[in-house]
Amino acid sequence: MSILLIEDDAIHIKLIRRALEKGGYGDNIISLEDGEKALTYLFPSDKGERPFLPRLIMMDINLPKINGIEVLRRIKEDEKLRIIPVVMLTTSSNRIDMEKCFRYSANSYIVKPLDFQNFMDKMKNVAQYWLEVNSVPIELNHE
Repeated sequence: MSILLIEDDAIHIKLIRRALEKGGYGDNIISLEDGEKALTYLFPSDKGERPFLPRLIMMDINLPKINGIEVLRRIKEDEKLRIIPVVMLTTSSNRIDMEKCFRYSANSYIVKPLDFQNFMDKMKNVAQYWLEVNSVPIELNHE
């Protein structure tokens, strides 16, 4: 069960990875640091085979080059990718950002807690819900 983590803050990447590892989800995390790299990964330009698709995408909203809301929009417009749960991560509780994310079919919107333990617990719980509790209609990578 792979997780695609799209996050530009090195400290947040480290903390999220640590939380996921502690929760038993650290074996297959693909980490990308900007929206452009995320789109290149998910939509290869050579029109060849797509990469092994993740079971979960955790993505910051404020990414360099192409912001997370635009990446979300592109993911949810794609026939194959749209069923992948996308969890938007942010330090902002900005209502406009939240509305945009849900307008583009984000599966969750999570404000990153400032408290270390709360942050760790929240990231573990998100992965547990989307990878263990939630069911997907098809096996994403084995159609």
